[in-house]
Parts: sequence; structure tokens; C-alpha cells
Amino acid sequence: MKIAVAAPLSGPAAALGREMAQAARMAVEDSARDQPEIGIDIIDDRGDEETGVEIARSLVADESIVALLGHYNSNITLRAAPLYDTGLPLIAPIVSNPTLTDSGWRNVFRSPTAMTRRPPRSRNISSPPASGGLASW
Repeated sequence: MKIAVAAPLSGPAAALGREMAQAARMAVEDSARDQPEIGIDIIDDRGDEETGVEIARSLVADESIVALLGHYNSNITLRAAPLYDTGLPLIAPIVSNPTLTDSGWRNVFRSPTAMTRRPPRSRNISSPPASGGLASW
């Protein structure tokens, strides 16, 4: 029984993908005291949509995979998500595109807030606001 992690481990977002993969690895290692039969497969999707789709196809076919953590990027997750809609849980810890959960896929779990509202524009906090008060957002 394994959890797969798909993230960009190479390319421009590699540092972010490695952080996500390391967090997952630490969680599996921590849970190994109680659940020693759980393994982890960490896969480089290179931040590429086509690679993400290829990974999705291989993970769905692998009966040892019980869940997917990933993909890191919204565009890749959205392209691959229909393939995971076979009952494989898709845990998306970073994806903020609202289409992921608005799609109706019942196997999708997302932790960040959807980007349906944008915060007001940031202000330059190096100088006081015109009102002379504290900068606020």
C-alpha cells in the first residue's frame, strides 16, 4: 500500500515541489510507527501537463497506490484529475483553482482556499499611507 506524490522535482518550481515531497515523506515516516505497511512513491511531474497526464495514467493502473498527493500546479492537476476519478483519492494541498472542487469530482480533497476572491492590491509598506496611519490591507 503506497501513497504517491506528484510534484515538480525539476524545472523552475523544483524547490517548491521538493518541499511538498519532503513534507509527505516526513508524514509517512512519522505514521510508520502505527502503519508500517504504508509506503510512498515520489514522482517528478516536471511542472508539465503532459507528464502529469502520463503519471495519472500509470498511478491509476497501479493497484498498490491508494491515494495521490499532488499535483503541485493547478493546471497539471486539472488536466490529470479526470483520470483519477476512478475512485483514487486526489489530495491537492496547494491547488487553488476553484475549478478543481467545482467540477463535481467526489474523490478530490483540497486544503487551500479557492482563488475566487483576490485580496486588495498590496500597498508599499516602506512608506506610510497617505492618511498617516498604519498600512492595512
